[in-house]
Amino acid sequence: MGIQRRQHTPRFKKQVVLDLLKGEKTRNEICSQYEIHPALADKWKAVVINDMDKLFTGGMDFERKRDKELIEELYKQVGKLQTQLEWLKKDKIDRKRGKAYGWNNDIFSRWISFQPSCCCLRFYHYF
Repeated sequence: MGIQRRQHTPRFKKQVVLDLLKGEKTRNEICSQYEIHPALADKWKAVVINDMDKLFTGGMDFERKRDKELIEELYKQVGKLQTQLEWLKKDKIDRKRGKAYGWNNDIFSRWISFQPSCCCLRFYHYF
């Protein structure tokens, strides 16, 4: 079997990077203490240093704004699908009423086809 890779928690990574930034011990000493490769420690430190400017410039706000826009778009799609579902339920009731009045179901039919994206309904009425 192959070697199973270790999964490091964010807390563990944070502790390693903080020790590296303090500078009290050398990189090799810290890596020996935590039993990780020095290249991995350097990678984590670079990620922290490169992303640190986002903390002060509002980079996180941009990501939150993007997520908020995505959520709003998804709510719109859900609302549209709910409206389409209500219309389909109403259409089903209308067809049952048509049968109750003795209308010919072949003549009084409505076919609905959904596109794969379920965004557009096509209505065909034959009388």
